[in-house]
Amino acid sequence: MSTSIQSSNFSWSNLQSQIPSNILNPDLTSGPAQSTRPSLLHYTRTFPTSSTTPQFPKIILYRDTFYWCPYCQRVQFQLELQQIPYSVEKINMNCYGTKPRSFLNKVPSGLLPVLEISKDGNTQILTESLDIMRFLASLQIDENNHKFLSFYDKFSDKQFMGTVNKQLRLERQFAGVWLNLIRGQTSSFSLFGQNRSELEFLSTLDLIEEALDEIPGSFFLGDKLSLVDCVYAPFIERAFASVLYFRGIHVLEEYGEMRYKNIMNWINELELIPEYMSGKGDAYSHARGLPPQIGRCNFSEKGKHIAKRIDEEPLQRKLQVHNGIHYNGQLFYNGFTKSSAKYEAVACLVHNKTAVICDSLKGVTGELDEAGIKFLKELVELGFYAVCEILMLIAQDKVKSMEECELLFDREKYVTVFSGLEKSVKQNVIDALKYECKRVCVPRDMEIHAKIEFQSGINWVVQFIQDCR
Repeated sequence: MSTSIQSSNFSWSNLQSQIPSNILNPDLTSGPAQSTRPSLLHYTRTFPTSSTTPQFPKIILYRDTFYWCPYCQRVQFQLELQQIPYSVEKINMNCYGTKPRSFLNKVPSGLLPVLEISKDGNTQILTESLDIMRFLASLQIDENNHKFLSFYDKFSDKQFMGTVNKQLRLERQFAGVWLNLIRGQTSSFSLFGQNRSELEFLSTLDLIEEALDEIPGSFFLGDKLSLVDCVYAPFIERAFASVLYFRGIHVLEEYGEMRYKNIMNWINELELIPEYMSGKGDAYSHARGLPPQIGRCNFSEKGKHIAKRIDEEPLQRKLQVHNGIHYNGQLFYNGFTKSSAKYEAVACLVHNKTAVICDSLKGVTGELDEAGIKFLKELVELGFYAVCEILMLIAQDKVKSMEECELLFDREKYVTVFSGLEKSVKQNVIDALKYECKRVCVPRDMEIHAKIEFQSGINWVVQFIQDCR
């Protein structure tokens, strides 16, 4: 920071020291499941072992870098549930980058995901996600693993496998009608005046509703998650997000209790599973990630209005003192405290502040000379520092209400800087913060609960800067 701004009151190292170590530097090897930032291209996952843990082959998962790919998501979800040790190598999807020659030598098609399996000196490459998942499901897992239903001793059970294969065929049918809905024409109507593609989509969801009712329990095959749930989860997630964004259909809000009660319950149960939530995206992120992968998605008139609301939602979030985050009428995460969500948002910013500050300047219009850019970077850095401080006040349980939070916030050290700025300079700072507020994608940059806190913190600081006189 420049001499006009620099102060011992603004210390990133001091801020960093207040973040719990398990959040600042999480144990990616053996800690809880979580997404990792794009800059981390390689890491290894291990899990607790006991006398009942079987011997697994050496496994490398090649997955996409930005967590866009649903096929990669479902494979990694299953690996986490089964607690099979594996390494991750991140590879660009075709739509956003080149692939290393070393990977293409192994997989000439370049398609993801890929599983490399090594045992007794032999190496096998699997390239279809369902083949990968069937292989993983066939492995014997720790008998103390109560989350996942292994297929280890079930492949000879014709009735059981018949049910599984029927459910998997239905998932492919669902994926087809979903893509047809969001990529197809919006003007094709049935005799009943409803879009044909929408009718096909909803009727296929009826079949999924029935499938969830066939076997007692919250999941497709009973009380435990299985390969089938892992296959469905990323596509249901993307389908519900995208039909809301592009077609204006809020499936659960419009039809849930009356028509899709089992699906609602299944989603609610999934959102209690950390291994799922660590890779879950939201409508805003999926709306940006899908078109580069699948091509143009078409808006209905209703969809245009909903999309505008979702696009502006990051700038509407209000900072609150609470223990859960409600989004579109749903509790979006469970089992996370207000502290961990806000701490994670701060930790992500602390780790990436230089890149975030530089990226935020893309939101600033007008020409600036070198000195102007340097000064603006310092001011924006101060703005992000304020975001961290306000989030930390709440995370550390120092306040019980926003009124109390605003009283404890050290306003004067910021007012001294921002109140004396020219109007245009202050607006540049605000524009930069707002730009970055809308840039956060889930789970690429941070997990969903942290994103909401991060955006809420930015909005609070933007309003604070506007009020500085």
